[in-house]
Amino acid sequence: MSASKRHVLFLTTGDPKRMMSSRGNEMPNESLQRAGARTEARAWYDANLTMSTLAHFDTISLLLCDKYNYYLSDFARFLKAVLIPLQEQHPHIHVFNDPEIILWNMDKIYLAELQDAGFSMPKTRFMDLSQHDLQTLESVVQGLPAARPVILKPSVGASGRLCHRINAPQSLTREDRECLQDFLDAQDIGSLMIQDFEMGIARGEYSLLYIHGTFTHAVLKVPAQGEYRINSAFGGRYEEVLWSDVPLPARETGQRLVDFLTSKFAKGDANAMKRRMEYLRVDGVMREDGSFALIEAELIEPFLFLQFNKDMKGITAYCQAYME
Repeated sequence: MSASKRHVLFLTTGDPKRMMSSRGNEMPNESLQRAGARTEARAWYDANLTMSTLAHFDTISLLLCDKYNYYLSDFARFLKAVLIPLQEQHPHIHVFNDPEIILWNMDKIYLAELQDAGFSMPKTRFMDLSQHDLQTLESVVQGLPAARPVILKPSVGASGRLCHRINAPQSLTREDRECLQDFLDAQDIGSLMIQDFEMGIARGEYSLLYIHGTFTHAVLKVPAQGEYRINSAFGGRYEEVLWSDVPLPARETGQRLVDFLTSKFAKGDANAMKRRMEYLRVDGVMREDGSFALIEAELIEPFLFLQFNKDMKGITAYCQAYME
């Protein structure tokens, strides 16, 4: 089907109009419209968004479901009760990324599976918060090796929400204890992740972008002086990195991850996998020993840094995904 006949739906969390006009999101939308496609945005939790309504679309994208983690149970229910049955009843509708992949990627417990598969990453401990109170959590943290700081983060979350660095696990500060209590009080955040701090973050975190399983562009995200969070809200700056300048261990990890996900989700059809996993962002940092530490595999609503891609390869491949 040509682009001029495609009816594209962007599912959002929050106001659809605001999401479509926010920085970076207007580029693919405008490109699709120039190609003749009809585009529309609706909140996934809109009560009027029934399966019969969704059946009128050719392509449905979940890329703009920012902050879905604040509505975790409802979002998972929407995927299971609406989108997966929709695909079964209307297999011609292109939904991406595939809901089964998104359900796997929603909780960072998937990192344990990647670690077991041999990917190099920060040592991570997952704590079931329902089994702990403040005293037992303090005991766990204080029992960690004293040699390096650790990062606390929720296994379900984004944009640095509840992220906290403990510089001296054996000597918890008041702020450290308050953060642990915040985890105990929070809802829908999954497990508490206690992750060894990667010192290489000071030199920046690489984001490698893949469309259809093929590398398109890369960005280096550098935190502000004295900061460890690379989000722009915390002063992080971003710059495009040419493929030839991406360290070889990072490139190898990215391709290995594409191969791992293809093996896991392809269901025996590697070509069909390109439709199920239209986009992937691989985040990680280089270590002093020259190895690459995988931080995350972003498959739900990653910022794709399309406006940083000077040769437009990323936006071209991304828009093509909607036209198939």
